[in-house]
Amino acid sequence: MYICFLGFIETLQEIFSGIFDTILSPILTDVLTVIVTFAVDTLKKTFAELFLQLLVVVLKIVDFLEDIFDIFSGYRDVYVDRQPTDLLSAFMSMDKVKMAFLMVTVLAVALAFLFTIIAVGKSISDMTLEGKRPVGKVLGAGVKAAVAFALVPFMVIFFLQLSTILVRSATNALVMQQTDGTPPSMGTIIFLTGSLDAGRTDLAEPSFTDSVRNKYYTGRVSYTDMKQVKKDFDPAKFQIAICAVCTLLMIVILICGIFLFIQRIFDVLLLYIVSPLFVSTMPFDDGASFGKWRDMFVAKLLSGFGVIFTMKLYLMLVPTVAGSRLLMFDDKTLEGYAFINAMLKLFVVIGGAWAAFKSQHLILTILHPEAARAARMSTAMMMGAVMGAAGGAAGLARAALPGKRRRVFMDHQSSSVLSESRSLGSIKAMEQEAERKSQAFRG
Repeated sequence: MYICFLGFIETLQEIFSGIFDTILSPILTDVLTVIVTFAVDTLKKTFAELFLQLLVVVLKIVDFLEDIFDIFSGYRDVYVDRQPTDLLSAFMSMDKVKMAFLMVTVLAVALAFLFTIIAVGKSISDMTLEGKRPVGKVLGAGVKAAVAFALVPFMVIFFLQLSTILVRSATNALVMQQTDGTPPSMGTIIFLTGSLDAGRTDLAEPSFTDSVRNKYYTGRVSYTDMKQVKKDFDPAKFQIAICAVCTLLMIVILICGIFLFIQRIFDVLLLYIVSPLFVSTMPFDDGASFGKWRDMFVAKLLSGFGVIFTMKLYLMLVPTVAGSRLLMFDDKTLEGYAFINAMLKLFVVIGGAWAAFKSQHLILTILHPEAARAARMSTAMMMGAVMGAAGGAAGLARAALPGKRRRVFMDHQSSSVLSESRSLGSIKAMEQEAERKSQAFRG
């Protein structure tokens, strides 16, 4: 009877095992595959949308910094008494600056007259010596100084207007233009760069001016409109890594550029106010000091060109590097060739940003090496301050979060030790009670 029962159980096991293997197993496998695939796709979509929203927030910071950069560089006008002008010209036309320049000019004229008398006396006394300086040359230098006093304000205005025109022309020449001549923002360019392979509509050659991206490029639709962005692009296919690297490095370059242009404004104002003092030394040194002043003034006016050229040129090249038309590694026989191609592009983007940051003083080095050296020192100090502030904020965050966890852990540990001590105490009391009862039983 028992043997028959075991045979019946084994038969049922074989029957149900066959049913499970042939019917239930494929069904459950398909169902679990669908569930797992759906869960993975949902998580991937959720995180992709989250990263895209974070990217949009950071791109808005880039656009904000770009607006500040355009104002301090002179590309965008400010308004003084409702009249448009660039920021440096607005400072130069202030009444207090004009009054300071006038007072310094009066002092410089007196000094030039004094220096001319001293130089003439020295020339007369050295008349019998070799290498003498003729009186006529001294008087000619005095006449040049008188003419320079009148021409310096006009020369300053000329170079100021020339630098403003060059800045705007360089910016317009290096930025891809749209039909009405208004260039898109940096945030828009970086956003469209990351979207070249993320369009929901398959295009043979995706570009900034195709049917999907043209409305973003021309400003008719903002990349901050997430509802429209999700309709046009797949967040999971966005080049988040390349966009993040470009964005962070653009923030660093823009911050350094803003402080460079702020320093440029104050340096130019200082050189403009003290210019008559260098003119007054013409009778004494034949204009050597004034020549140094002129070279420094021109170099300071043109000191921002390197930042503008490198930054705009970098933004021109990034879309080409990030697009799918450029393949830096096309050996499809090797497993993971797509990942290798993406990493090579990322290296080019990072290296290009570093090169753009390091070459921003290249043009100034040609114009005036000393001014370029001072600009590099200022940039290094600014980078140190930015990195120090970022490191301090990160340190405070690390100190706050782990500290809280440490306190929670210590509280948990102390409570565990307390509970363990209570448990040990109760066990010890139970042992003492059992020993007392055993002794009473033996007695």
